[in-house]
Amino acid sequence: MSWLYGLVIIGIAIAMFTQGGSSSSVNIKRTYTQFQTMVMKGYAQKIVVNKNKDVLHMYPKKEHLRDVFNGGVKQVGQNPTVEVEIGSVEQVERFVEQARAQKKFSGDFSYDNEQDSALLHTIFINVLPLVIIVVIWIFIMRRMSGGKGGSGGIFNVGKSKAQMYEKGGELNITFKDVAGQTGAKQEMQEIDTKDNDDKIARKIAQIQQRKERHAKRKAEKAQNQEKAAAALRNAQNKSQAESNKELKEGDTVRIKGLTTVGKIESISGDMATAVFGGMKTKMRLSRLEHATASTEKDKTEERKENLASYGISKETRKTIDAHKSNFHQDLDVRGMRGDEALNAVQHFIDDAILVGMPRVRILHGKGNGILRQLIRQYVSSIPNVVHYADEHVQFGGAGITVVDF
Repeated sequence: MSWLYGLVIIGIAIAMFTQGGSSSSVNIKRTYTQFQTMVMKGYAQKIVVNKNKDVLHMYPKKEHLRDVFNGGVKQVGQNPTVEVEIGSVEQVERFVEQARAQKKFSGDFSYDNEQDSALLHTIFINVLPLVIIVVIWIFIMRRMSGGKGGSGGIFNVGKSKAQMYEKGGELNITFKDVAGQTGAKQEMQEIDTKDNDDKIARKIAQIQQRKERHAKRKAEKAQNQEKAAAALRNAQNKSQAESNKELKEGDTVRIKGLTTVGKIESISGDMATAVFGGMKTKMRLSRLEHATASTEKDKTEERKENLASYGISKETRKTIDAHKSNFHQDLDVRGMRGDEALNAVQHFIDDAILVGMPRVRILHGKGNGILRQLIRQYVSSIPNVVHYADEHVQFGGAGITVVDF
């Protein structure tokens, strides 16, 4: 019977191998804001989004493991991850596009929805060794109960114990007792089968619900894309209709490819003199296009409605309005030291966000580019900033940074 012992040893080895093969990499949970900060600092190597669970996993770069986990490869494993709960997949996609545009993230961005197969694989790997051991043990016990004759060995030990119990006294076991035990065993097996059927039914229902949610999200995404495409087509048609209009003196215009709005002061042949931000410039009419001037009154009313929705008092609104009337969209930090300039920019940006300015300009000069680098590093860390770049070459070029909120 040595082959039975061999089967037992093989089953135990499989169980030990399965338990020993699990991954030892670290997985920590962080908030969405902390995730954004790590990505904007360039820590992310790969981002995987699980749409069914509404979570994402960020794989940090190896050179930044100590920054994220406070430990090296030996402490956190080969593939440590940062798990983050997300509000929506569209929000993550927009943030990743923004990070790519700012060259803060250049790694892989993908989706992983294979959670059900991974769960079944884990259950199979963990339960299989135990099932093998139980089957072998049941087989051995049946052979022990049915063994006959011979001296020595494990089967005779079981037989000798049965004889000792019989000699110790009468057990008074009847047929009804044995029949009752068999019925109870059959009833327990039926209960176990029913529990397994209920678990399978619940699992199928969960999978069906996930599929329905996924289909609903896909339909909503397609609908939103169709609406965005329709809006873009309407905007393009409107822009083409406006561009076909003939330019004349007093028209509100902008330079093609730029967002700065001005007015035409005079036209001479195919040349026009336009005023942008208090500065006159002369250029060809072909470089100009019609633009819509947003009135200050409309912006003020919109800002008042936004403030009222947050329950802000009239005195606070008056203070903000007075602050806005004295606010200048240009800040000149030329000649300041680095810390002085950065402090001035911080207060300037805070005031601009408070009064609802859509765009500001920071004059730092060209020089060695130190002030420009410090200011842009700070501006890139502000969530309200959607874009920053050099001013147009006619209005200052690399010596001025334009910031859009």
